[in-house]
Amino acid sequence: MRRRLDELDGQKRAIDEQIERASASQTANESAEHKFVLAQNHLVRQDKALRLVQTSLEKVAAAAGVAPDRHSISELKSTLSKRLTEMAELLPQVNATPMLISVLADIADRLQDGERHDLAANVLIDETESFPAITVSELRRLCQIQAEKLARRRPSAQAEELESEMDSIRNQLDALSQMAEKLDELDAATVNLHRAEERLRKAVEKLPEQAARTVEELVATRNTLDEESRSLQGDEARLSQARDLLGGGLDEAALAAELQRLCQEAQVEPGRVRGRRERHLAELDELTRRQIAVQQQFEKASRIAEARAAQLLQLGKELATDEAHGWLRAAHQDLSQLHQSDKLGHAEILEGLSTKLAIARNRLDASYRATSSIAQAFQRLHGVLRAPSTGPTRTSRWDLAARSWLADQVRGWFNNDFLSTALFDGASDIRLDSTSLTVTWTGTEGPKEIPLAAFSSGQQAFAYTHARVAQLDQGPVSENRLIALDEFGSYLDAARMQALLDYLAARANANQSDQIVVILPLERMPQLTPASSEQDRQRVVKLQQRGYLAESVSL
Repeated sequence: MRRRLDELDGQKRAIDEQIERASASQTANESAEHKFVLAQNHLVRQDKALRLVQTSLEKVAAAAGVAPDRHSISELKSTLSKRLTEMAELLPQVNATPMLISVLADIADRLQDGERHDLAANVLIDETESFPAITVSELRRLCQIQAEKLARRRPSAQAEELESEMDSIRNQLDALSQMAEKLDELDAATVNLHRAEERLRKAVEKLPEQAARTVEELVATRNTLDEESRSLQGDEARLSQARDLLGGGLDEAALAAELQRLCQEAQVEPGRVRGRRERHLAELDELTRRQIAVQQQFEKASRIAEARAAQLLQLGKELATDEAHGWLRAAHQDLSQLHQSDKLGHAEILEGLSTKLAIARNRLDASYRATSSIAQAFQRLHGVLRAPSTGPTRTSRWDLAARSWLADQVRGWFNNDFLSTALFDGASDIRLDSTSLTVTWTGTEGPKEIPLAAFSSGQQAFAYTHARVAQLDQGPVSENRLIALDEFGSYLDAARMQALLDYLAARANANQSDQIVVILPLERMPQLTPASSEQDRQRVVKLQQRGYLAESVSL
Protein backbone atom coordinates (compact mmCIF):
# COMPACT_ATOMS: atom_id res chain seq x y z
CA MET A 1 0.00 0.00 0.00
CA ARG A 2 2.79 2.41 0.85
CA ARG A 3 4.59 1.67 -2.41
CA ARG A 4 1.33 2.31 -4.26
CA LEU A 5 0.83 5.55 -2.32
CA ASP A 6 4.34 6.65 -3.29
CA GLU A 7 3.57 5.80 -6.93
CA LEU A 8 0.35 7.84 -6.77
CA ASP A 9 2.17 10.80 -5.23
CA GLY A 10 4.75 10.63 -8.01
CA GLN A 11 2.06 10.48 -10.69
CA LYS A 12 0.24 13.46 -9.12
CA ARG A 13 3.46 15.48 -9.05
CA ALA A 14 4.02 14.69 -12.72
CA ILE A 15 0.45 15.72 -13.55
CA ASP A 16 0.88 18.95 -11.54
CA GLU A 17 3.95 19.76 -13.63
CA GLN A 18 2.01 19.05 -16.83
CA ILE A 19 -0.85 21.27 -15.61
CA GLU A 20 1.58 24.05 -14.80
CA ARG A 21 3.25 23.79 -18.23
CA ALA A 22 -0.14 23.65 -19.98
CA SER A 23 -1.49 26.69 -18.19
CA ALA A 24 1.76 28.64 -18.62
CA SER A 25 2.61 27.77 -22.22
CA GLN A 26 -0.82 28.14 -23.81
CA THR A 27 -2.02 31.40 -22.32
CA ALA A 28 -0.82 34.94 -22.37
CA ASN A 29 -3.33 36.05 -19.78
CA GLU A 30 -1.07 36.53 -16.73
CA SER A 31 -3.97 37.35 -14.41
CA ALA A 32 -5.86 34.17 -15.32
CA GLU A 33 -2.69 32.11 -15.04
CA HIS A 34 -1.88 33.64 -11.64
CA LYS A 35 -5.38 32.89 -10.32
CA PHE A 36 -5.14 29.34 -11.68
CA VAL A 37 -1.81 28.75 -9.92
CA LEU A 38 -3.20 30.07 -6.65
CA ALA A 39 -6.31 27.90 -6.98
CA GLN A 40 -4.20 24.82 -7.80
CA ASN A 41 -1.93 25.39 -4.78
CA HIS A 42 -4.95 25.96 -2.59
CA LEU A 43 -6.48 22.68 -3.78
CA VAL A 44 -3.26 20.81 -3.01
CA ARG A 45 -3.23 22.19 0.53
CA GLN A 46 -6.87 21.35 1.14
CA ASP A 47 -6.36 17.83 -0.22
CA LYS A 48 -3.38 17.37 2.09
CA ALA A 49 -5.39 18.66 5.03
CA LEU A 50 -8.25 16.27 4.23
CA ARG A 51 -5.92 13.30 4.03
CA LEU A 52 -4.34 14.21 7.36
CA VAL A 53 -7.77 14.37 9.00
CA GLN A 54 -8.80 11.05 7.41
CA THR A 55 -5.62 9.35 8.59
CA SER A 56 -6.09 10.67 12.11
CA LEU A 57 -9.76 9.60 12.10
CA GLU A 58 -8.96 6.05 10.95
CA LYS A 59 -6.35 5.67 13.69
CA VAL A 60 -8.75 6.85 16.37
CA ALA A 61 -11.50 4.61 14.97
CA ALA A 62 -9.18 1.62 15.13
CA ALA A 63 -8.35 2.45 18.75
CA ALA A 64 -12.04 2.90 19.62
CA GLY A 65 -13.09 -0.24 17.76
CA VAL A 66 -16.08 1.33 16.03
CA ALA A 67 -16.96 2.47 12.54
CA PRO A 68 -16.34 6.19 11.98
CA ASP A 69 -19.96 7.36 11.86
CA ARG A 70 -21.83 9.53 14.33
CA HIS A 71 -24.67 7.12 15.10
CA SER A 72 -22.33 4.26 16.04
CA ILE A 73 -20.19 6.61 18.13
CA SER A 74 -23.21 8.00 20.01
CA GLU A 75 -24.62 4.56 20.81
CA LEU A 76 -21.28 3.17 21.97
CA LYS A 77 -20.55 6.24 24.11
CA SER A 78 -23.91 5.90 25.84
CA THR A 79 -23.34 2.18 26.51
CA LEU A 80 -19.78 2.67 27.79
CA SER A 81 -20.75 5.63 30.00
CA LYS A 82 -23.44 3.59 31.72
CA ARG A 83 -21.01 0.67 32.14
CA LEU A 84 -18.32 2.96 33.61
CA THR A 85 -20.82 4.43 36.09
CA GLU A 86 -21.85 0.95 37.22
CA MET A 87 -18.21 -0.11 37.65
CA ALA A 88 -17.33 3.07 39.55
CA GLU A 89 -20.17 2.35 41.99
CA LEU A 90 -18.98 -1.27 42.34
CA LEU A 91 -15.28 -0.41 42.85
CA PRO A 92 -15.53 0.69 46.54
CA GLN A 93 -17.15 -2.64 47.35
CA VAL A 94 -14.32 -4.58 45.68
CA ASN A 95 -11.45 -2.33 46.68
CA ALA A 96 -11.96 0.39 49.29
CA THR A 97 -8.23 1.22 49.45
CA PRO A 98 -8.28 4.21 47.03
CA MET A 99 -11.18 5.81 48.86
CA LEU A 100 -9.57 5.24 52.25
CA ILE A 101 -6.32 6.77 50.99
CA SER A 102 -8.26 9.78 49.72
CA VAL A 103 -10.01 10.21 53.09
CA LEU A 104 -6.73 9.98 54.99
CA ALA A 105 -5.07 12.47 52.64
CA ASP A 106 -7.91 14.95 53.13
CA ILE A 107 -7.70 14.64 56.92
CA ALA A 108 -3.91 15.08 56.82
CA ASP A 109 -4.25 18.21 54.70
CA ARG A 110 -6.71 19.78 57.12
CA LEU A 111 -4.51 18.91 60.09
CA GLN A 112 -1.50 20.42 58.28
CA ASP A 113 -3.48 23.68 57.96
CA GLY A 114 -3.93 23.58 61.74
CA GLU A 115 -0.20 23.16 62.22
CA ARG A 116 0.43 26.24 60.07
CA HIS A 117 -1.79 28.15 62.52
CA ASP A 118 0.31 27.04 65.54
CA LEU A 119 -2.09 24.27 66.63
CA ALA A 120 0.39 21.38 66.29
CA ALA A 121 0.65 20.73 70.06
CA ASN A 122 -3.05 21.17 70.82
CA VAL A 123 -4.93 18.07 71.95
CA LEU A 124 -7.44 17.10 69.28
CA ILE A 125 -8.77 13.88 70.86
CA ASP A 126 -8.92 13.62 74.63
CA GLU A 127 -7.49 10.64 76.51
CA THR A 128 -9.85 7.72 77.23
CA GLU A 129 -9.48 4.36 78.95
CA SER A 130 -8.65 2.73 75.61
CA PHE A 131 -6.61 5.46 73.86
CA PRO A 132 -4.12 8.12 74.94
CA ALA A 133 -4.61 11.78 74.06
CA ILE A 134 -3.74 12.66 70.46
CA THR A 135 -2.48 16.08 69.31
CA VAL A 136 -3.01 17.67 65.91
CA SER A 137 0.55 16.88 64.81
CA GLU A 138 0.40 13.25 66.00
CA LEU A 139 -2.91 12.56 64.23
CA ARG A 140 -1.60 14.08 60.99
CA ARG A 141 1.48 11.83 61.19
CA LEU A 142 -0.65 8.72 61.88
CA CYS A 143 -2.92 9.50 58.89
CA GLN A 144 0.07 9.84 56.56
CA ILE A 145 1.63 6.58 57.83
CA GLN A 146 -1.64 4.70 57.33
CA ALA A 147 -2.10 6.15 53.84
CA GLU A 148 1.40 4.99 52.88
CA LYS A 149 0.65 1.48 54.17
CA LEU A 150 -2.56 1.29 52.19
CA ALA A 151 -0.80 2.55 49.06
CA ARG A 152 1.66 -0.37 49.29
CA ARG A 153 -1.14 -2.90 49.71
CA ARG A 154 -1.75 -4.90 46.55
CA PRO A 155 -5.40 -4.90 45.49
CA SER A 156 -7.24 -8.16 44.95
CA ALA A 157 -7.36 -9.81 41.53
CA GLN A 158 -11.00 -8.82 41.17
CA ALA A 159 -10.17 -5.18 41.97
CA GLU A 160 -7.25 -5.18 39.52
CA GLU A 161 -9.43 -6.62 36.82
CA LEU A 162 -12.14 -4.05 37.52
CA GLU A 163 -9.70 -1.13 37.47
CA SER A 164 -8.09 -2.41 34.30
CA GLU A 165 -11.48 -2.65 32.62
CA MET A 166 -12.37 0.86 33.81
CA ASP A 167 -9.11 2.21 32.36
CA SER A 168 -9.89 0.47 29.10
CA ILE A 169 -13.38 1.99 29.00
CA ARG A 170 -11.99 5.43 29.82
CA ASN A 171 -9.49 5.13 26.97
CA GLN A 172 -12.23 3.99 24.61
CA LEU A 173 -14.48 6.90 25.66
CA ASP A 174 -11.56 9.24 25.12
CA ALA A 175 -11.07 7.83 21.64
CA LEU A 176 -14.80 8.17 20.91
CA SER A 177 -14.73 11.82 21.97
CA GLN A 178 -11.77 12.38 19.70
CA MET A 179 -13.63 10.61 16.88
CA ALA A 180 -16.53 13.05 17.20
CA GLU A 181 -14.10 15.95 16.93
CA LYS A 182 -12.35 14.31 13.99
CA LEU A 183 -15.66 13.84 12.19
CA ASP A 184 -16.35 17.57 12.55
CA GLU A 185 -12.89 18.30 11.22
CA LEU A 186 -13.48 15.85 8.36
CA ASP A 187 -16.73 17.59 7.42
CA ALA A 188 -15.01 20.97 7.45
CA ALA A 189 -12.04 19.65 5.44
CA THR A 190 -14.41 18.05 2.90
CA VAL A 191 -16.28 21.34 2.47
CA ASN A 192 -12.98 23.20 2.06
CA LEU A 193 -11.84 20.65 -0.55
CA HIS A 194 -15.08 21.04 -2.53
CA ARG A 195 -14.69 24.80 -2.43
CA ALA A 196 -11.09 24.52 -3.57
CA GLU A 197 -12.17 22.24 -6.45
CA GLU A 198 -14.87 24.74 -7.44
CA ARG A 199 -12.33 27.57 -7.25
CA LEU A 200 -9.97 25.62 -9.50
CA ARG A 201 -12.80 24.88 -11.92
CA LYS A 202 -13.64 28.57 -12.20
CA ALA A 203 -9.97 29.41 -12.67
CA VAL A 204 -9.72 26.83 -15.47
CA GLU A 205 -12.74 28.35 -17.22
CA LYS A 206 -10.91 31.67 -17.48
CA LEU A 207 -8.00 30.08 -19.37
CA PRO A 208 -8.04 30.00 -23.19
CA GLU A 209 -10.17 27.20 -24.66
CA GLN A 210 -7.31 24.89 -25.72
CA ALA A 211 -5.47 25.36 -22.43
CA ALA A 212 -8.68 24.88 -20.47
CA ARG A 213 -9.46 21.54 -22.18
CA THR A 214 -5.93 20.27 -21.61
CA VAL A 215 -5.94 21.36 -17.99
CA GLU A 216 -9.42 19.92 -17.37
CA GLU A 217 -8.30 16.52 -18.64
CA LEU A 218 -5.20 16.63 -16.44
CA VAL A 219 -7.21 17.79 -13.42
CA ALA A 220 -9.73 14.99 -13.95
CA THR A 221 -6.89 12.45 -14.03
CA ARG A 222 -5.43 13.98 -10.89
CA ASN A 223 -8.80 13.85 -9.10
CA THR A 224 -9.02 10.13 -9.88
CA LEU A 225 -5.55 9.65 -8.41
CA ASP A 226 -6.58 11.71 -5.35
CA GLU A 227 -9.59 9.51 -4.70
CA GLU A 228 -7.53 6.33 -4.97
CA SER A 229 -4.83 7.88 -2.78
CA ARG A 230 -7.31 8.87 -0.06
CA SER A 231 -8.89 5.42 -0.07
CA LEU A 232 -5.51 3.69 0.15
CA GLN A 233 -4.36 6.06 2.84
CA GLY A 234 -7.40 5.24 4.99
CA ASP A 235 -6.78 1.50 4.60
CA GLU A 236 -3.09 1.96 5.31
CA ALA A 237 -3.91 3.94 8.48
CA ARG A 238 -6.22 1.20 9.78
CA LEU A 239 -3.69 -1.54 9.04
CA SER A 240 -0.85 0.49 10.56
CA GLN A 241 -2.90 1.00 13.72
CA ALA A 242 -3.68 -2.71 13.91
CA ARG A 243 -0.05 -3.64 13.32
CA ASP A 244 1.09 -1.17 15.99
CA LEU A 245 -1.40 -2.69 18.43
CA LEU A 246 0.00 -6.15 17.66
CA GLY A 247 3.56 -4.92 18.13
CA GLY A 248 4.76 -6.35 14.86
CA GLY A 249 3.59 -9.89 15.66
CA LEU A 250 4.52 -10.20 19.35
CA ASP A 251 2.20 -12.18 21.59
CA GLU A 252 0.18 -10.62 24.41
CA ALA A 253 2.63 -11.48 27.18
CA ALA A 254 5.59 -10.02 25.29
CA LEU A 255 3.61 -6.92 24.41
CA ALA A 256 2.56 -6.44 28.07
CA ALA A 257 6.16 -6.82 29.28
CA GLU A 258 7.46 -4.38 26.65
CA LEU A 259 4.73 -1.88 27.52
CA GLN A 260 5.53 -2.14 31.22
CA ARG A 261 9.25 -1.59 30.57
CA LEU A 262 8.67 1.43 28.37
CA CYS A 263 6.21 2.95 30.83
CA GLN A 264 8.70 2.55 33.67
CA GLU A 265 11.36 4.30 31.62
CA ALA A 266 8.94 7.12 30.76
CA GLN A 267 7.60 7.21 34.37
CA VAL A 268 3.97 7.00 33.26
CA GLU A 269 1.11 4.66 34.01
CA PRO A 270 0.26 2.19 31.20
CA GLY A 271 -3.42 3.13 31.32
CA ARG A 272 -2.56 6.76 30.50
CA VAL A 273 -0.25 6.16 27.54
CA ARG A 274 -2.95 6.09 24.90
CA GLY A 275 -4.58 9.27 26.17
CA ARG A 276 -1.30 11.18 26.19
CA ARG A 277 -0.45 9.89 22.74
CA GLU A 278 -3.80 10.97 21.37
CA ARG A 279 -3.41 14.38 22.96
CA HIS A 280 -0.04 14.81 21.27
CA LEU A 281 -1.53 13.71 17.97
CA ALA A 282 -4.33 16.23 18.44
CA GLU A 283 -1.73 18.91 19.10
CA LEU A 284 0.10 17.89 15.93
CA ASP A 285 -3.12 18.08 13.94
CA GLU A 286 -3.81 21.52 15.37
CA LEU A 287 -0.32 22.68 14.40
CA THR A 288 -0.88 21.35 10.89
CA ARG A 289 -4.13 23.30 10.61
CA ARG A 290 -2.45 26.40 11.93
CA GLN A 291 0.36 25.99 9.40
CA ILE A 292 -2.20 25.87 6.59
CA ALA A 293 -4.01 28.91 7.98
CA VAL A 294 -0.74 30.82 8.30
CA GLN A 295 0.14 29.99 4.71
CA GLN A 296 -3.22 31.34 3.57
CA GLN A 297 -2.76 34.47 5.65
CA PHE A 298 0.69 34.93 4.16
CA GLU A 299 -0.70 34.77 0.64
CA LYS A 300 -3.43 37.24 1.55
CA ALA A 301 -0.90 39.56 3.18
CA SER A 302 1.30 39.36 0.08
CA ARG A 303 -1.58 40.40 -2.14
CA ILE A 304 -2.44 43.27 0.19
CA ALA A 305 1.21 44.36 0.26
CA GLU A 306 1.33 44.43 -3.52
CA ALA A 307 -1.86 46.50 -3.65
CA ARG A 308 -0.54 48.88 -1.02
CA ALA A 309 2.73 49.29 -2.91
CA ALA A 310 0.78 50.27 -6.03
CA GLN A 311 -1.27 52.74 -4.00
CA LEU A 312 1.94 54.13 -2.51
CA LEU A 313 3.42 54.77 -5.95
CA GLN A 314 0.20 56.41 -7.14
CA LEU A 315 0.03 58.61 -4.04
CA GLY A 316 3.65 59.63 -4.48
CA LYS A 317 3.00 60.60 -8.08
CA GLU A 318 0.05 62.79 -7.09
CA LEU A 319 1.95 64.49 -4.26
CA ALA A 320 4.93 65.19 -6.56
CA THR A 321 3.00 66.56 -9.56
CA ASP A 322 -0.50 67.71 -8.60
CA GLU A 323 -0.76 71.50 -8.40
CA ALA A 324 -3.25 71.20 -5.54
CA HIS A 325 -0.42 69.86 -3.35
CA GLY A 326 2.06 72.61 -4.18
CA TRP A 327 1.78 74.08 -0.68
CA LEU A 328 2.63 70.67 0.76
CA ARG A 329 5.74 70.34 -1.43
CA ALA A 330 6.83 73.79 -0.26
CA ALA A 331 6.45 72.71 3.37
CA HIS A 332 8.15 69.34 2.81
CA GLN A 333 10.61 69.74 -0.06
CA ASP A 334 11.48 66.03 -0.15
CA LEU A 335 8.13 65.45 -1.91
CA SER A 336 9.60 66.85 -5.12
CA GLN A 337 11.98 63.85 -5.17
CA LEU A 338 9.20 61.25 -5.12
CA HIS A 339 9.17 60.67 -8.88
CA GLN A 340 12.88 59.73 -8.70
CA SER A 341 12.49 57.19 -5.88
CA ASP A 342 11.50 53.54 -5.71
CA LYS A 343 8.94 52.05 -3.34
CA LEU A 344 11.33 52.12 -0.39
CA GLY A 345 12.24 55.73 -1.13
CA HIS A 346 8.55 56.62 -1.37
CA ALA A 347 7.94 55.07 2.01
CA GLU A 348 10.84 56.95 3.65
CA ILE A 349 9.75 60.32 2.21
CA LEU A 350 6.13 59.79 3.20
CA GLU A 351 7.20 58.70 6.66
CA GLY A 352 9.06 62.00 7.03
CA LEU A 353 5.93 63.83 5.90
CA SER A 354 3.89 61.87 8.41
CA THR A 355 6.27 62.94 11.18
CA LYS A 356 5.90 66.62 10.24
CA LEU A 357 2.14 66.26 10.08
CA ALA A 358 2.14 64.66 13.53
CA ILE A 359 4.16 67.59 14.92
CA ALA A 360 1.78 70.10 13.32
CA ARG A 361 -1.19 68.16 14.64
CA ASN A 362 0.29 68.24 18.15
CA ARG A 363 0.81 71.99 17.90
CA LEU A 364 -2.76 72.52 16.76
CA ASP A 365 -3.98 70.34 19.57
CA ALA A 366 -1.90 72.31 22.09
CA SER A 367 -3.31 75.58 20.72
CA TYR A 368 -6.84 74.24 20.97
CA ARG A 369 -6.28 73.10 24.55
CA ALA A 370 -4.78 76.49 25.45
CA THR A 371 -7.71 78.36 23.91
CA SER A 372 -10.15 76.09 25.72
CA SER A 373 -8.29 76.63 28.99
CA ILE A 374 -8.43 80.41 28.50
CA ALA A 375 -12.19 80.22 27.90
CA GLN A 376 -12.66 78.14 31.04
CA ALA A 377 -10.53 80.57 33.05
CA PHE A 378 -12.72 83.48 31.92
CA GLN A 379 -15.84 81.48 32.76
CA ARG A 380 -14.52 80.84 36.27
CA LEU A 381 -13.58 84.51 36.64
CA HIS A 382 -17.07 85.49 35.53
CA GLY A 383 -18.56 83.13 38.10
CA VAL A 384 -16.39 84.63 40.86
CA LEU A 385 -17.46 88.16 39.92
CA ARG A 386 -21.13 87.16 39.83
CA ALA A 387 -21.04 85.10 43.03
CA PRO A 388 -17.97 85.80 45.20
CA SER A 389 -16.68 82.73 47.01
CA THR A 390 -14.52 82.37 50.08
CA GLY A 391 -13.03 79.13 48.79
CA PRO A 392 -9.45 78.65 47.54
CA THR A 393 -8.44 80.69 44.49
CA ARG A 394 -7.49 78.81 41.32
CA THR A 395 -3.81 79.38 40.59
CA SER A 396 -3.39 77.79 37.17
CA ARG A 397 -1.45 79.89 34.69
CA TRP A 398 -4.60 80.56 32.68
CA ASP A 399 -6.56 81.74 35.73
CA LEU A 400 -3.69 84.03 36.73
CA ALA A 401 -3.45 85.36 33.17
CA ALA A 402 -7.21 86.08 33.05
CA ARG A 403 -7.09 87.95 36.36
CA SER A 404 -4.01 89.89 35.23
CA TRP A 405 -5.80 90.87 32.01
CA LEU A 406 -8.81 92.05 34.01
CA ALA A 407 -6.55 94.10 36.28
CA ASP A 408 -5.06 95.88 33.25
CA GLN A 409 -8.54 96.56 31.84
CA VAL A 410 -9.86 97.91 35.14
CA ARG A 411 -6.81 100.12 35.54
CA GLY A 412 -7.59 101.67 32.16
CA TRP A 413 -11.26 102.11 33.03
CA PHE A 414 -10.80 103.62 36.48
CA ASN A 415 -7.86 105.93 35.81
CA ASN A 416 -10.23 108.54 34.42
CA ASP A 417 -10.91 111.89 36.01
CA PHE A 418 -14.65 111.50 35.69
CA LEU A 419 -14.82 108.03 37.32
CA SER A 420 -12.16 108.89 39.84
CA THR A 421 -14.18 111.86 41.02
CA ALA A 422 -17.47 109.95 41.04
CA LEU A 423 -16.32 106.73 42.74
CA PHE A 424 -12.85 107.12 44.23
CA ASP A 425 -12.66 110.59 45.79
CA GLY A 426 -10.55 111.86 42.89
CA ALA A 427 -7.72 109.35 43.53
CA SER A 428 -5.09 108.73 40.84
CA ASP A 429 -3.59 105.46 42.13
CA ILE A 430 -6.59 103.17 41.49
CA ARG A 431 -5.58 99.56 40.87
CA LEU A 432 -7.08 96.06 40.97
CA ASP A 433 -5.27 93.22 42.75
CA SER A 434 -5.42 90.33 40.25
CA THR A 435 -5.30 87.66 42.95
CA SER A 436 -7.89 88.88 45.45
CA LEU A 437 -9.92 90.94 42.92
CA THR A 438 -9.97 93.93 45.30
CA VAL A 439 -9.75 97.61 44.25
CA THR A 440 -7.37 99.80 46.23
CA TRP A 441 -6.81 103.55 46.11
CA THR A 442 -5.77 106.43 48.34
CA GLY A 443 -8.68 108.73 49.10
CA THR A 444 -8.99 111.88 51.11
CA GLU A 445 -9.25 109.80 54.26
CA GLY A 446 -6.31 107.55 53.47
CA PRO A 447 -5.86 104.15 51.77
CA LYS A 448 -9.02 102.23 50.94
CA GLU A 449 -9.67 98.70 49.74
CA ILE A 450 -12.95 97.24 48.47
CA PRO A 451 -13.57 93.86 46.74
CA LEU A 452 -14.56 94.36 43.16
CA ALA A 453 -17.76 92.37 43.75
CA ALA A 454 -18.64 94.64 46.72
CA PHE A 455 -19.42 97.66 44.54
CA SER A 456 -23.15 98.33 44.51
CA SER A 457 -25.19 97.61 41.42
CA GLY A 458 -25.52 101.36 40.87
CA GLN A 459 -21.76 101.83 41.05
CA GLN A 460 -21.17 98.90 38.72
CA ALA A 461 -23.73 100.18 36.19
CA PHE A 462 -22.27 103.65 36.38
CA ALA A 463 -18.69 102.46 35.82
CA TYR A 464 -19.73 100.00 33.12
CA THR A 465 -21.74 102.59 31.21
CA HIS A 466 -18.89 105.05 31.29
CA ALA A 467 -16.39 102.40 30.23
CA ARG A 468 -18.54 101.22 27.30
CA VAL A 469 -19.13 104.77 26.06
CA ALA A 470 -15.45 105.61 26.44
CA GLN A 471 -14.53 102.58 24.34
CA LEU A 472 -16.36 104.13 21.40
CA ASP A 473 -13.71 106.84 21.24
CA GLN A 474 -11.03 104.16 20.72
CA GLY A 475 -12.72 102.78 17.60
CA PRO A 476 -12.91 104.16 14.06
CA VAL A 477 -14.25 107.69 13.57
CA SER A 478 -17.91 107.79 12.45
CA GLU A 479 -19.64 110.67 10.68
CA ASN A 480 -22.90 109.89 12.49
CA ARG A 481 -23.44 107.67 15.48
CA LEU A 482 -26.43 106.86 17.68
CA ILE A 483 -25.74 105.76 21.26
CA ALA A 484 -28.68 104.25 23.19
CA LEU A 485 -28.51 103.82 26.97
CA ASP A 486 -31.44 101.51 27.61
CA GLU A 487 -33.09 101.37 31.07
CA PHE A 488 -29.81 101.70 32.90
CA GLY A 489 -31.57 104.18 35.15
CA SER A 490 -32.97 101.17 37.01
CA TYR A 491 -29.51 100.68 38.50
CA LEU A 492 -28.48 104.29 39.11
CA ASP A 493 -29.52 106.52 41.92
CA ALA A 494 -30.42 110.15 41.27
CA ALA A 495 -27.00 111.51 42.24
CA ARG A 496 -25.08 109.25 39.87
CA MET A 497 -27.70 109.80 37.16
CA GLN A 498 -26.93 113.49 37.21
CA ALA A 499 -23.19 112.77 37.22
CA LEU A 500 -23.60 110.52 34.19
CA LEU A 501 -25.68 113.14 32.38
CA ASP A 502 -22.97 115.70 33.10
CA TYR A 503 -20.41 113.33 31.57
CA LEU A 504 -22.58 112.75 28.49
CA ALA A 505 -23.09 116.47 28.05
CA ALA A 506 -19.35 117.11 28.26
CA ARG A 507 -18.74 114.30 25.80
CA ALA A 508 -21.38 115.65 23.39
CA ASN A 509 -19.46 118.89 23.07
CA ALA A 510 -16.39 116.95 21.95
CA ASN A 511 -18.30 114.63 19.61
CA GLN A 512 -20.75 116.70 17.61
CA SER A 513 -21.69 113.79 15.31
CA ASP A 514 -22.95 111.59 18.17
CA GLN A 515 -26.62 111.45 19.15
CA ILE A 516 -27.24 110.04 22.63
CA VAL A 517 -30.63 108.59 23.59
CA VAL A 518 -31.22 107.91 27.30
CA ILE A 519 -34.13 105.50 27.89
CA LEU A 520 -35.57 105.56 31.41
CA PRO A 521 -38.24 103.22 32.81
CA LEU A 522 -41.61 104.72 33.85
CA GLU A 523 -42.65 103.23 37.15
CA ARG A 524 -46.13 104.80 37.33
CA MET A 525 -48.46 107.11 35.38
CA PRO A 526 -48.18 110.74 36.61
CA GLN A 527 -51.28 111.90 38.44
CA LEU A 528 -52.68 115.31 37.36
CA THR A 529 -53.97 117.79 39.94
CA PRO A 530 -55.44 121.31 39.59
CA ALA A 531 -51.97 122.58 40.36
CA SER A 532 -50.30 120.55 37.57
CA SER A 533 -48.42 122.56 34.97
CA GLU A 534 -49.16 122.59 31.28
CA GLN A 535 -45.98 120.59 30.67
CA ASP A 536 -47.21 117.84 33.00
CA ARG A 537 -50.56 117.78 31.20
CA GLN A 538 -48.84 117.50 27.80
CA ARG A 539 -46.70 114.58 29.13
CA VAL A 540 -49.78 112.66 30.29
CA VAL A 541 -51.48 113.19 26.93
CA LYS A 542 -48.44 111.86 25.06
CA LEU A 543 -48.18 108.84 27.36
CA GLN A 544 -51.84 108.04 26.81
CA GLN A 545 -51.50 108.41 23.04
CA ARG A 546 -48.10 106.76 22.46
CA GLY A 547 -47.24 104.84 25.58
CA TYR A 548 -43.98 106.80 25.88
CA LEU A 549 -42.70 110.36 25.77
CA ALA A 550 -39.44 111.79 24.42
CA GLU A 551 -37.82 115.02 25.54
CA SER A 552 -34.47 116.69 25.26
CA VAL A 553 -32.60 116.50 28.50
CA SER A 554 -32.01 119.90 29.97
CA LEU A 555 -28.44 120.00 31.14
